[in-house]
Amino acid sequence: MLNPRFVIRVQTVNLRVEIWVNEIPVSFLGRNEARSPVAIPINQFLLKGRNLIQVLLHAGPVPSRASEPWSRDKEATGYLGPASLSLSLAKEVAGQDPSSRDAYPLVTLDWQGAADTHPSVLERACTLNERAGPWAWESAARFASVDAEVRGEVRDYLEYLHRLLTAREFEAFVAESAPKLEELTELAYGVPAESMRRGMLQALEDHSVEPYRLQPLDWSEVDLRLVAGGRMIDCLRKNRRNVLEYVEPKDQDVFFLPTMVGKIGAQWKILR
Repeated sequence: MLNPRFVIRVQTVNLRVEIWVNEIPVSFLGRNEARSPVAIPINQFLLKGRNLIQVLLHAGPVPSRASEPWSRDKEATGYLGPASLSLSLAKEVAGQDPSSRDAYPLVTLDWQGAADTHPSVLERACTLNERAGPWAWESAARFASVDAEVRGEVRDYLEYLHRLLTAREFEAFVAESAPKLEELTELAYGVPAESMRRGMLQALEDHSVEPYRLQPLDWSEVDLRLVAGGRMIDCLRKNRRNVLEYVEPKDQDVFFLPTMVGKIGAQWKILR
């Protein structure tokens, strides 16, 4: 049986925003990427009880420094003028009467101002009584910072994942995502995990051959940031591209593998 879907819908004008749910980034939208409403399913980030929705206005270019002023960055050129945001979080149930109480937004947020290179945060909270989780990341080790030791462990793990992809050992790679796949399907949305696992294996097969190319790991471009209250590490590049991705050079088509990792016991795993 399908679970109800909780969806954030956001529309912006001339605005860079990053949407966070319970201290986890769920979407970054550039200044022209949400002129039409964008729907973001968020079941897999929700908790039973209090949930915190955060919107980082004027998010900076480098993920780990997104909340810092960025007026000296080349992307600041031309970032000015009127800007606006409209956001809602609603529960959606298949076949639901639009006039029912559950069809109304649980959270709404509207903002108008000017594009600026000094980020700021808007917050809204809501309480959910539905089952949500528990998630593997809730029991992961908590880190206070990405220090040299943590960075070294994450680097070793990312290199291991990259080697699996290079060697086309896709079953082993997907196994590293086992908690994530189960949570993104059966636990979050009530759909079979096996179909997503097969789909992921097929997608890896399809994108691992020419003209697609697995991008190298350039550690000078890797950007790591703590999320989920320090229980996961979001692994991106400084240009906000994903650390693990295949690119088709001619048309710049990209197949990417989101990689938020956490340490469960002594083992690192892909958790989101």
